[in-house]
Amino acid sequence: MEYEKLMETIHYNGATFEVVERPEILWVGKIAYATNLTDEPDIGNLLRVYQELVPTPKLARIAPDWDAAISIDYWRDGHAPRGMMFAQETSDEKQADCYDIYKMPGSLFMRILNNEDAAKLLGKEQCENWELFGLMKNTIMPSFGYKFNENGAQEIEYHNYKTNIFYAYVPVTKM
Repeated sequence: MEYEKLMETIHYNGATFEVVERPEILWVGKIAYATNLTDEPDIGNLLRVYQELVPTPKLARIAPDWDAAISIDYWRDGHAPRGMMFAQETSDEKQADCYDIYKMPGSLFMRILNNEDAAKLLGKEQCENWELFGLMKNTIMPSFGYKFNENGAQEIEYHNYKTNIFYAYVPVTKM
């Protein structure tokens, strides 16, 4: 995204990871929380609700071709409900009442383009972004002096369906 600042590029077994600094981001979309601390929200239903809302205009979308799935309070300390949001970035909190607004604090993120190079790291031809989250947290971050940042930023899956480009972002901090 244009407002990100590239801090470091990491090459690992043929794949490229980037550490970027992102400012506070305002998201407009639809949020669902799990009913308790051991379940996940109904992601399929949430996506259907979000897609039904898409014809309702969103004001001041920053990158209208990009949608995101955001993990909210996911893999946290166990005290907050786990949730998911389908959304787009915005610069305006005054949206139609049918949408939820979520403010994500600025943070450093490690990101990877979900392509065949990324999938090869997992021994696959294709992979899901959530698989890349685990790879980054368990292998890449510790190997390059980073750890998961649990201070408010969330994992993000960016999707540009027009160009078929997918990114996985995980919030990080230096060890």
